[in-house]
Amino acid sequence: MNCNCMKELSRSKESIGGLCLAVLMTAAMLFIPTSKAAEEPDTGSVVRVKPAAITLLYGQTATRMEGAVASKKGLPRNMLIRWVGQGSMTWQVRTSEPGDYEVALCYGAIATAEGAKFEIVSADSEIKGTVHKTSGIYKDQPISNEKPIDKDYLQNYERVHLKGVLHLPAGLSTIMMRVTEPESGDVMDLRSMELTPVAAKEKIAADKERAKKSRASTDWMVKAKYGVMFHWEPNSQPRHGQKKPYAEAVRDFDVNAFADMVEDTGAGYVIFTLNHGHSQWPAPIKSWEKIHPGWTTERDLVGDIADVLNQRGIKMMLYIASHIVVENALTCDSISSGEEAIDVHVETLQEMGLRYGTKLAGYWFDGWDIIPQHTPDAPMSFERLFNACKTGNPERVISSNYWLFPDATGWQEYWAGEIDGPLKPATGRYIQYSAGEGLQLHTLIMLEGIWVHGRPDSEMESPKFTEQELIDFVRGITDKQGVVTLNLGIFQDGTIGEKSRELMRALRRASGK
Repeated sequence: MNCNCMKELSRSKESIGGLCLAVLMTAAMLFIPTSKAAEEPDTGSVVRVKPAAITLLYGQTATRMEGAVASKKGLPRNMLIRWVGQGSMTWQVRTSEPGDYEVALCYGAIATAEGAKFEIVSADSEIKGTVHKTSGIYKDQPISNEKPIDKDYLQNYERVHLKGVLHLPAGLSTIMMRVTEPESGDVMDLRSMELTPVAAKEKIAADKERAKKSRASTDWMVKAKYGVMFHWEPNSQPRHGQKKPYAEAVRDFDVNAFADMVEDTGAGYVIFTLNHGHSQWPAPIKSWEKIHPGWTTERDLVGDIADVLNQRGIKMMLYIASHIVVENALTCDSISSGEEAIDVHVETLQEMGLRYGTKLAGYWFDGWDIIPQHTPDAPMSFERLFNACKTGNPERVISSNYWLFPDATGWQEYWAGEIDGPLKPATGRYIQYSAGEGLQLHTLIMLEGIWVHGRPDSEMESPKFTEQELIDFVRGITDKQGVVTLNLGIFQDGTIGEKSRELMRALRRASGK
């Protein structure tokens, strides 16, 4: 298989802004849901409701928005719909047979929104609800984005289950959500509406329980206390001079000096980027090379790093941007659907699992807040992906990053924790509510306030913590058996900034390592 179109489809972590969601706006009168089926063509905006699994309705698939509700330019990752008063959203859905569905909303809301009333209507059924202030493991304050947006976005999102049942007829119908009595100018930032078929509730609950029982132990992570992450990629810059081509930088990477540096930090594990904002892989992975010729390297840098780290008793993990794997697979002539793109991901995981075996301790998967939204034709068999991750090492641990939002799968061991924001004091090893519920507590922070050192011919950015601030932050998590990963800026030659190295030495001493 060859890929004729090498278009790069990526999401940069340096900015969480984005383009507006594609929605159709109209000034016509309020659209009333109808039970009449199949009178309109099945367009791309029609959402197919799953008869035996949870179906998610996102803002980008809404066919109509009216009133004080709209996607806003600059809201993070095109994932939220902001409600600031009365208004409505309408989705077209198609069901293979009539059925009843329980409804949950994934949203964030501040205290002034408490008490706002809304309705969800379809055919001859209706569910009414009241907004409540959402909470989670983050402090109750908004995040300020680097780029100007209409309003700071919230940190704490919940999956709120509503009372009642929504009936959907067979064929084409509509679901409308409308806010009828807002308490203030703020109602909610809506992530999604979730439809759970009543007839499949027992099966869905059994799958969740099976996922929990399948998890590997995270004891070694708790014992490690903290690890380090490195976004080493084609855009990584040297301290001085011109950047080397990626394959040459892979060839010249000094793994022994790198391992010495990691040991100096006191980290118990490393999360190293396989891909980030790009699709070149620093290893000869055949399943990726066959659809993207020239996008892998002769040297197995991943394996070489794993070898030297394991010799020092340090675990090796990989960061994989799953959304880039899937999106780039879809640019290939040989891949015609989201399902086939997921097949490619599974194949690469199986190959790497067999190649690295127990030398590879885990994965941190990015983009799972994006993939189900942008690849609706891919049946998300999280159990299948989970099992592929265990190839060659059943004790391998994984996390699927859903960013701020409650996870859509229990097939993972630890929470991704990708928020560089202020946490509430940790209360225990496992997250008890909201985003990450039931998973090993883990948080990921940037030591210097960057993911990638991408500034040519410049020194590393300075750490954003004082020595005591960093020690107190890490202790606040690890004393409760949580785990912290610190992303360190890295130069193209595999070295880090001296200020950051000194700070990590201080953390190592304070941690008794």
